[in-house]
Amino acid sequence: MWIENNETKVVVKSINGAKTKCMKSYVIPTVELDPKILVLHCGTNDMKRKVEANIIANVIIDLALSMKNHKTKL
Repeated sequence: MWIENNETKVVVKSINGAKTKCMKSYVIPTVELDPKILVLHCGTNDMKRKVEANIIANVIIDLALSMKNHKTKL
């Protein structure tokens, strides 16, 4: 989904059913665009599969660190 005006462009990318540990490969094209801001929403599919919360948290932290660069706020 794209939302755009003269000042802001927002892109929403949804990957239905993806586990958090699989997200690293899915986010590469987005990260390569050097967006100003990235909002990461993940982990709910892992919770439905009863993965332990500390494991989900660690995978999300690892994913976030892999996405962060000098241009992007996360």
